Amino acid sequence: MSLNINYLEEEIIDQYLYDESDRPWIIGFSGGKDSTMLLQTVWNALRKIDPILLSRRIYVVCNDTLVENPRIVKFIDKTLDRIQKAAVSQGLPITVHQTTPKLEDSFWVRLIGLGYPAPNKFYRWCTERLKINPTTRFIMEKISEKGEAIILLGTRSAESSNRAASIKKHEIKGQRLRKHQLPNTFVYAPIKDVTTNELWQYLNQVPPPWGGTHKELVTLYRNANAGDCPLVIDDTTPSCGNSRFGCWTCTVVNKDKSMEGLIENGEDWMTPLMEIRNFLVETRDNPEKYREKERRNGTTQENRWGPYTATTRVEILKRILKAQKKVQETEG
Repeated sequence: MSLNINYLEEEIIDQYLYDESDRPWIIGFSGGKDSTMLLQTVWNALRKIDPILLSRRIYVVCNDTLVENPRIVKFIDKTLDRIQKAAVSQGLPITVHQTTPKLEDSFWVRLIGLGYPAPNKFYRWCTERLKINPTTRFIMEKISEKGEAIILLGTRSAESSNRAASIKKHEIKGQRLRKHQLPNTFVYAPIKDVTTNELWQYLNQVPPPWGGTHKELVTLYRNANAGDCPLVIDDTTPSCGNSRFGCWTCTVVNKDKSMEGLIENGEDWMTPLMEIRNFLVETRDNPEKYREKERRNGTTQENRWGPYTATTRVEILKRILKAQKKVQETEG
């Protein structure tokens, strides 16, 4: 392995021990390859530290939009349970937390209850309500307790040119931390220089310290042809649609390649979900058929449509209930 993992762990140890304050670390965990390597590297670094010095709290935060790909949810829930139990048994200052949107901000309340159209790349109303706001609330709670917080993210420069530019833009020259748009918040990206090949080599050679193996993770990637959806803490994070694990309802892209890949590789029970997602795309792209002419403020404007009609919302609900029954019969 060309990656110098010892150097990486030593850097994490140095940051953990010699940071001038006891501000907590918040690790964004999605269950995908990048956040898994991040958590695993931090975990193994902590095990090298004298237990008496492990005073800084570490919160592993996983965001659940409540419309995540159900196949991935099962995997992540199992992983989070292992992480929490192993942290306790190994005496590490790590606790697991899941954030969820408020009921009034949840996907179906907004889409069916209020008639919001299915999101597109120009109107991603879902990202802020389902991801940014729940995670921000958690971060702000920790800041109110300690004054500051450091968010650890599994972002890597090798992921894309846009991601690399974003990391570079916010870096503080000569320091490991970069500023975040939230007040009194900093971002630390320990694996930002790790290449994709190095990452997979590491995961294939080093088992997770919380038990089990990475075989299921590797299989999920192979079957779904996907990348993990990062913890979203601001509106610069790209959509998790296309080939990334994310919401099964995602209509920001034309095709959900990860769900298609899972279905093609034997997860046939997800077909009804794919059909609903495709119907949402249809309703979004044909406003004259599925949406009101009058907008919420009572005005009408050419080529500017209002919420879904009552008929459309009823049809979406019927399809959801039918799919729910079919999926439960298949899975149960």
